[in-house]
Amino acid sequence: MNRTFKTTSACLLLALFAAACGGTDPTTFDTDQPADSAGDQGSANGSGEAIDTSVPATVTPMEVARRRQMLRDYDTGLHADLVVKATTVTPTGRTVDWIDPASQVPDGQLASPPPSGDSPELVDPVVSELELPGAERGPEGTVPIFRLDVDRIPDQDLPDSIESFLSMRSKVGLPDPVAPDVGFSDSTHYHYHAGASQTVLNWGTDGVLWVTNPYVYGYDEFSLGQLALYRGTGSARQTIEAGWQLYPRFYGDSYPRFFTFFTTVNYARTDHYVGGYNETVLGFVRSGTSSLVPGAALVSGSELGLEVLNWQSNWWIKARGEWIGYYPGWMFSTAGLRSSAQGFMWFGEVTDYIYDGVQTYSYMGTGASAGSGAAYMRNLRYQVESNKLPMLQQAMIQEKPQCYSVAGSTWTAGTWGSNFRYGGKGAYTAGCK
Repeated sequence: MNRTFKTTSACLLLALFAAACGGTDPTTFDTDQPADSAGDQGSANGSGEAIDTSVPATVTPMEVARRRQMLRDYDTGLHADLVVKATTVTPTGRTVDWIDPASQVPDGQLASPPPSGDSPELVDPVVSELELPGAERGPEGTVPIFRLDVDRIPDQDLPDSIESFLSMRSKVGLPDPVAPDVGFSDSTHYHYHAGASQTVLNWGTDGVLWVTNPYVYGYDEFSLGQLALYRGTGSARQTIEAGWQLYPRFYGDSYPRFFTFFTTVNYARTDHYVGGYNETVLGFVRSGTSSLVPGAALVSGSELGLEVLNWQSNWWIKARGEWIGYYPGWMFSTAGLRSSAQGFMWFGEVTDYIYDGVQTYSYMGTGASAGSGAAYMRNLRYQVESNKLPMLQQAMIQEKPQCYSVAGSTWTAGTWGSNFRYGGKGAYTAGCK
């Protein structure tokens, strides 16, 4: 994979990331991962770049070139109507277009954001790569949009069609709030969760997540921390999700990255205004001046404050106290998330690649099981018509507690309010296999 780091910016970024997560050598991006980590199974190397260990490409060089050009053309078409005022490159080598935000909507009229409202105070607010010293910014009044980084996709992972590309970059479902100890799998992965859910009529949720830089073991595996709102059943189930995610195959590196996601068809399809990550499909409308935007790398060992709120029929997302954009309400059905949600969740998740036949060693959170030193989510609340209420300990989710566990503290009390700690080391934990 190509690297386009500027040397000084890269060193600065690696130093910040390593220092934040307890590493001792910024030049090797030490994240305190086990010395016997199975890097030959597709983990991350010392520079933050994903190690490619999958089956060698079988397509011809001509076909590789065709597929890369196909993705470039898709990305160009995706942003064809945007008015680009400037283009920059981040310290991690990602290309960013700084656009006139009004050009995202046909009539040029962006929705008005909610009032600022209250947000939990952050002890160590997260910093994105767009805010590092030396990072270039666009003109005043513009908002940043990440381009699809086609050159980071290994030859063997290049999809043969846009449909397969979009299906690769999708999620597959939420943990079951009714039967939280029953795990699920799709055709390629097992999914393990640890967190909490509450089934209650609401218009949003907010709280604080601790951003970590977990070790990810296998090919096409990821580790994340997120919130989710949901409504509907069967194929009509709809969700809005946000959080941080470390996903080497998707992003082409091993940095925790901020993400947003939505589905209007219960994860059955990824397409414009139907569902997908970040800005790989049309749907999310950027607003405000924040540099904490979908796709941005985050400095780990810090706190990310998040909120999703239904305001004037649109679902707005607040990150670190600032409204960064919204999902238009018209995309959702009346039986789904058009006007409200029926429940919400906060949780960590790890995926385990089925075809390697090995129980994953990927970390969730810091890698520590629920308790001292584990990652946390705190001050968890939900929005009712006129105010916010603390999340209740209705259902704790942990399909495989011997591998990844969760433990709630005193709910609704103290400065942390409703909170829990969660995590684990997967197969490194005794009794997990």
